[in-house]
Amino acid sequence: VRLPLFRNMLVIWDVESGKSLYGAPNKEVVNEILFFNNDSTRLIAVQHNGIQILTIDQVYKKIQSLNANFGNVKRQFTYAAIDHNDSYVYCGTKTGDIFEVNIEKAIYKRVGPVKRLFSLGISAIRILPNGDLIVGTGEGKLARISIQNMQLLNESEVMGNVTSISFTGDYTHFFCGTSQSNIYWVNSTNLTP
Repeated sequence: VRLPLFRNMLVIWDVESGKSLYGAPNKEVVNEILFFNNDSTRLIAVQHNGIQILTIDQVYKKIQSLNANFGNVKRQFTYAAIDHNDSYVYCGTKTGDIFEVNIEKAIYKRVGPVKRLFSLGISAIRILPNGDLIVGTGEGKLARISIQNMQLLNESEVMGNVTSISFTGDYTHFFCGTSQSNIYWVNSTNLTP
C-alpha cells in the first residue's frame, strides 16, 4: 500500500476515520499549530519567520491563509498562545521577546516585555484567565508578564530549558517540564516552583 507523501503541506485529519479532510501547501517550516478557542474552522500556524492565520473553507475543502504583517521587523518565531476571546495571539521568538498580534487585522500591535529580552528565547507560552502571560525560556526562566503594559511581574528559575507549561483546571498552579527531565509544580501568582 502506498501512502500519500506530503512535503511542506498543512493537512487536517479526521481522527475517527483516519482520512485527510483539508490540505494546503506551506512554504515554510511550521513550529506550532493552534486552533482558536471559539471557532474550530480557524487556526494559527507559527512559522519560522512569521505567523499565518488560517481559515478552513468547508464548502470548497481548502485552507485559506493570511500572513500577519510585522512591517520591517524580522524575528524567528517559536511558540504562541491565543487569548481566550480569539482577538490576539502572543508569539514568542528566539531573541526572547513576545509579539502581540491582532488576529482580525493580521498586524502586530506591540512587543514586550518592556526593556527585557530573555536569553536563549521563548520556549513555552500560556495565558492566564486575566490575560497575563506565563512564559518559559531556553535559559530555564519562568516569567509572568502583565497583559496591560507588557511589564515583567514575577520571575523564577528552574533547571533546564522550559519545554512545557500545563495549567490546572482553576489556573492557580501549573506543571512545568524541562529539558533535564524535571517536572515542577508552580504557583501561578508568585511563580514559586
